[in-house]
Amino acid sequence: MTHVKFESFVSRSEAQASHRIGFIGLGQCGGNYTDLFSSLKDNNKKSFYDCIAINSFLGDLKSLKNIPHDRKYALVGVEGGCGRKPELAKEALKNPDNQNRLIELIKSNLMDNPMYIVNAGLGGGTGTGIIVTMIKLLHKVINVPLIKQGKKPKPIGAIVTIPRKSEAPAEKKNALNAIKQIEKMMNSKEYEFKFIIIVDNEKAYREFKQLDLKNDTKFDNWMDYCNQQIVESIHEVNVATSFSSDKSFDPQEVLNIYGEWEGALTLGKIKFKSKDIIDSIDLVNKIVKTFQEGSVLADGFNLENTRTAGVLIVKPTSNKIISKNSLYDIEDKLAEIMPSSLYRSTGYIEWYNPNDTIIYTMAKVQELPERAREGLSLEYNATMNKIKENVKNTKIKTEYSDIDDDIFNSQSSKQINDNFDPFSDEAAASDDLKEDEDFSDVFDLD
Repeated sequence: MTHVKFESFVSRSEAQASHRIGFIGLGQCGGNYTDLFSSLKDNNKKSFYDCIAINSFLGDLKSLKNIPHDRKYALVGVEGGCGRKPELAKEALKNPDNQNRLIELIKSNLMDNPMYIVNAGLGGGTGTGIIVTMIKLLHKVINVPLIKQGKKPKPIGAIVTIPRKSEAPAEKKNALNAIKQIEKMMNSKEYEFKFIIIVDNEKAYREFKQLDLKNDTKFDNWMDYCNQQIVESIHEVNVATSFSSDKSFDPQEVLNIYGEWEGALTLGKIKFKSKDIIDSIDLVNKIVKTFQEGSVLADGFNLENTRTAGVLIVKPTSNKIISKNSLYDIEDKLAEIMPSSLYRSTGYIEWYNPNDTIIYTMAKVQELPERAREGLSLEYNATMNKIKENVKNTKIKTEYSDIDDDIFNSQSSKQINDNFDPFSDEAAASDDLKEDEDFSDVFDLD
């Protein structure tokens, strides 16, 4: 796997991560880009992030070179993999050995992080099958004790990939079912599950092919390119917000965007020649373009439904157009194009590159990007209709219903309930809080 390359400010001597995020990689796909996060180290050779990986096939775990051995776990009972069958991974979680080891992994490695991100590919077996359970388990192990102590719980998010258009209908159905479960969990507001980042493999594949035709890519395949985009989009902002500035976008503001309210998070980036900025109006237009067209991982967000947003500019020290005054113009424009936004932040840092300017954008939207919201379901139904027409007496089910578009609907926050079972499909309701170390409810699978 190709090593990740970042903008030069990331390697400055004073560079550090604003937040030491805890990452959980599930399955082959989630494990691969979690391994890249684990490879990132500061100038003292200390890892920026805490990472663990969980899979069914031991061979996939062995290929992860950066996550320490004792932070990798192969589920007992499915040693040969799940073969794109999520139900096999779910069944494996009924094994007490697997349950105990997952709890131990979290308690040993992830208790001190300010935020957690669960990584998985939606479409396969292991990641698709256990992502919802892992989010619930994180909340159970980490947040429930904090809430009982009167402390603020820590936000949990997910980075998930969705299949390409040409992938098999079975994979798309797996992804659609998982999205539906994830939506339901986020709507419940019970698990501090605050954001989902959709990675559209179709977009990554399309962009890689265009770059490859121009001989303008250092990657051998579109999957390595996609993993680079994922890691770059998170890490560069996390480092940039650690630098001082007379108008900073500080670490807490980043955490506010990640952790306040629920929604789908879109991350944008555009890099251009600084001489192309004529005035403040031109700068504002470029930022609007970054929000509208510069989304790194997925397309088709409705910015009018934005809840939280941020703009971070990396500018040359010599650039005088980008100033505190221009940030006020930016904030006015954000209020116009995001009328429903409840929280907005802007800031800039300077770097020693005299030629280039970078704009990073973050927006948390109340609905998924278009292809995850509608397109994937339409593709699946169209494919199944063709199969139905072309194959007589088919036994493949075609009654899959479309995903409800109205996700992240406004609901009042519910009281904390720690009597749920992360290892079951439905959380059991109870008003009686149990001791933090009592996981009998977790393992009651009947």
